Formats: sequence, C-alpha cells, structure tokens
Amino acid sequence: MTLDIRVVGASVLVAAALLGVGAACGGDDEESSDATASASLSIQMDDYSFDPMDATTEAGSVSITADNVGTEEHELEIFETDADPSSLPVSGDEVDTEALEDTGAEEIGELEAEPGESETKVFDLAAGRYIMICNVPGHYEEGMWGTLTVE
Repeated sequence: MTLDIRVVGASVLVAAALLGVGAACGGDDEESSDATASASLSIQMDDYSFDPMDATTEAGSVSITADNVGTEEHELEIFETDADPSSLPVSGDEVDTEALEDTGAEEIGELEAEPGESETKVFDLAAGRYIMICNVPGHYEEGMWGTLTVE
C-alpha cells in the first residue's frame, strides 16, 4: 500500500510541474508578441479627431497605441478597404459596419480607451490601404475618421 501512495504522490507532482510549465509558456508567448513587432505607430484620439489623421507604417507586425487625450471615451477601429473614410454607410449615429463589410472591407481590429488612458495591440498588417474610425455614437459624424497606409 505504501508503494501505491508514493506512485500516486509522484504522479501528482509530475502533473503539477507540467501544468506550471504550460502556464509559464503561455505568458512568454503573450509578451513575445509585443517584443516581435517590426514597427510601432501611435495615434492620438482627441474629441472628434485622430492625430495623425493620415498615418503611414510599414507592413508586418505593427504595435499600435491609441492614446485618448480627449474628454470622452474613444475607439480606433481599423478596416482594410479602399473606401473613402469620409463617406461610409451610416445607420443612426454610427457607421454601419455590416454594410461596410458587404462592400469588401475587412475589419482588422479595435482599440478602446477612456479619457487619459491608452490601449496597445499588435496587428499583422499587409501592404495596402486601411481606414480608421471611431464608432462611438456620433463621433464618426463629427469627423473622427482617417486613413492608414501600410507600405
């Protein structure tokens, strides 16, 4: 009976060690994705504008930081499209993203930030033309849109 308890105890220790290694690997992968960005881009979100309004970056893994310097919550939604960002389909007081995607636009991602805060995400961007919008109700119609050229 003593041998069985030792075998069970050893099995539990091995399982715990393997779980610990798996958890450590997950954390490293997350950190390495930020460290492997080939370029970085910072977009300031003020009340109803992006700065720069027409941004440029290189293709590849790009770390984008959306810094909210305004007094309201803002978001930076990125779509790959040749559409004119000043004349997107609107429903109510927001861009109709489903109608935009029906034209062939592809949503790449979104960053959100409260006033005085920022969010950073890494995106794999191919060379091409993208648009940026804030789709918080009313913000797009106030002129909160721009372009992103990836070279």
